[in-house]
Amino acid sequence: ENLVGVDEFHVAVISARRAADIAGIRGIVGVQSQLAASGIEPTWYVDAASVKAYKNLGLKAVVGGKLVPARNKALQDAARQGKACVQVSDDISQWSYYIAKDEGNIGLFAGNEAAKRAQR
Repeated sequence: ENLVGVDEFHVAVISARRAADIAGIRGIVGVQSQLAASGIEPTWYVDAASVKAYKNLGLKAVVGGKLVPARNKALQDAARQGKACVQVSDDISQWSYYIAKDEGNIGLFAGNEAAKRAQR
């Protein structure tokens, strides 16, 4: 109830070399279907050698490069669109939602402690 619509987010899946074998494709389908069920069409940021294979699966895929450059490209693309960037792993198996008091930026350790105390 407190979140904006999915159109306000640029959802980026950072991936590489998963579209060439059945186990990887199963993982891709799992992630894509979870996002699609929420009305999200993510952009897959992949290595140059794999982009064609990802596109052949019907995914919106772009060359992102290695891990850090791909993450940075996703941030730049989101900024260019005026959207918040949500970066998702390519092997997500479940989502956890936490309800907690908004305390602003309290640091990594304190943030992890707050998440442990939050209501699921």
